[in-house]
Amino acid sequence: MKKSIWAIIAIVIIIILLVLVSKNNGKQAISSQPIKIGAVFALTGYGANWAENNRDAAQLAVKEINASGGVLGRQLELDVQDNASTQKGTVEAANKLLSQEGVKFILTGWAEHTEPMLALFDQNKAVGVGVSTGNPSLSEKNQYFFNVWPRDAFLTNASVNYMKSKGYKKVAIFNTIGSWENSVISVISSQIAQAGLVTADTEAVDPTSKDYKTQIAKIKASNPDIIYIQALEPNAGLFVRQARQLRLNVPVMYGTSLDPEMITAAGGINVLEGTVYPIYKAPAESFQKAFQAAYNRPAGVSADTAYDAVAVLAQAIKNAGSDDVEKVRAELSKTKDFAGVSGNITFDQTRNRGGADVVLMIVKNGKQIPLVK
Repeated sequence: MKKSIWAIIAIVIIIILLVLVSKNNGKQAISSQPIKIGAVFALTGYGANWAENNRDAAQLAVKEINASGGVLGRQLELDVQDNASTQKGTVEAANKLLSQEGVKFILTGWAEHTEPMLALFDQNKAVGVGVSTGNPSLSEKNQYFFNVWPRDAFLTNASVNYMKSKGYKKVAIFNTIGSWENSVISVISSQIAQAGLVTADTEAVDPTSKDYKTQIAKIKASNPDIIYIQALEPNAGLFVRQARQLRLNVPVMYGTSLDPEMITAAGGINVLEGTVYPIYKAPAESFQKAFQAAYNRPAGVSADTAYDAVAVLAQAIKNAGSDDVEKVRAELSKTKDFAGVSGNITFDQTRNRGGADVVLMIVKNGKQIPLVK
């Protein structure tokens, strides 16, 4: 009888040990899996050059982090999806990452391609990190979205301060109609008024429009001291080209960096001579060298913020001690003075980047150089 009891006890102990070992092995199996980071970028269609910068920089960050041992002993795995520059493509790409791939963290691009994902972040309890949208309202209205790219108001404020310093009184505005453009125009119009300047005329056109003779005539009639342009790059370049052809020769200020599409549409960099525009301070030299070595080309616009988005997210996961979304979200909210390649990063209470250094540039003698006041 005693032998039977001891036999039963032994069997129970063995079963308990087997269960514990099984659970431990299960935990080890889970913890050894890569931490997936998704990305939804416009790799085809308009703006593909921005998306390529984002993708390549994010891949570089993942490669470097993995080479240093990964995060919590796990490798990072980047899954980049193309949204084809459409909102429909954005939703499809995000759903694939969230529902099929089980991704908990997603990098996003421009505002118009980020906004459709906000509801999905809520529904799936997933964290989104913006790498190239300056619209602060996206983070303000979604607790799961954080913005590494600085808000547009930093650039517009620098533009208005420049106009005021030059003694300009009347500002004409030309813009294409879109989520990004509309948001920026709302901000700068308010800043223009607060600075004591006057908006002489505002001309908004559909991005598909290619003939701006009517708009140029109205702007010319308003007799502005300067024209501020917030338009998609090809439209902006074409507008300047037509304005010069129609002898509208007042100074021009563009809302952000001049990219190849704008220069080509203008008919060459010389057509843009004298154009002033604000950009964020150049990324760390070490990053520029690493990017050049990896891809045999310079790190273009928003490459640094895409790199930093991965780095900030990796640090939050490390601080959280797991990839649990709620814990990581809490750690991201605490981000302060993170030494990124795009500069120090601190998320404010609305999960937007709290500040950024702005540099004014000018096209002079066919070259884009810092403006010396």
